[in-house]
Amino acid sequence: MISVREFTAPKFGNKPEENEDYLLFDSGKLKFAVADGASDSIFSGIWAKALVESYLNSDLSLFDDGAFIQQLVRTARDRWYEEIKWDQLKLFVKNKAINGSFSTFTALEGKNAGDVIEFKVVSVGDSCFLRNQNGSLDSFPLSRAEDFNISPKLIWSGYGSPFSREFKWRKPDFKSMSFTASAADFVLATDAVSKWIIEYYPESWDHIVDGDPMELFRDQIASKKMRNDDLTFLHISVT
Repeated sequence: MISVREFTAPKFGNKPEENEDYLLFDSGKLKFAVADGASDSIFSGIWAKALVESYLNSDLSLFDDGAFIQQLVRTARDRWYEEIKWDQLKLFVKNKAINGSFSTFTALEGKNAGDVIEFKVVSVGDSCFLRNQNGSLDSFPLSRAEDFNISPKLIWSGYGSPFSREFKWRKPDFKSMSFTASAADFVLATDAVSKWIIEYYPESWDHIVDGDPMELFRDQIASKKMRNDDLTFLHISVT
């Protein structure tokens, strides 16, 4: 049995529509993903959403090693490009949007393999996959709180209008890992939550599983244990 707990919220003080994180999952397909649009690029929330939806709402699979990333970016670019009303943008917005948008992306996918599930994780940037196992924490692609910085690896959308939808493919710096499990306790999270879990484990994990996320994160930010940022996680339990 698979149970999922989801949470996403904008930086405290911001409106919901200003949240540049995005999450989506399909328990039946064993597909889960989060993305974090870079705040220094415009329309990055749209790009984060396009990446996650392009993966979840299609037949794209992390197990298609050679083709996945390229297919993901090309499909997501179409979504991003269509979503933006280029002809209605003010000049200063259009001048910034022409440079494109940037986002992290981390996804988990499983497939049944007899008595176990074979899992694969693909990640670009500092949104992390975290696994609680036998009283210890594994985190990918970053494993230490000090590894988080202001310049993570990102996926680029390509240039905006007046450049056409067709664009020169720029391969992002992605990492992947595979493992098998019959029972599991996972989290996918964007950077602020990932860093906090790593830094304050194991108490942080217990809070993620059982606490009220909004109240919890408000307290952690107030006590300077967590950066005030868009906050997103998926907690996935396989029993």
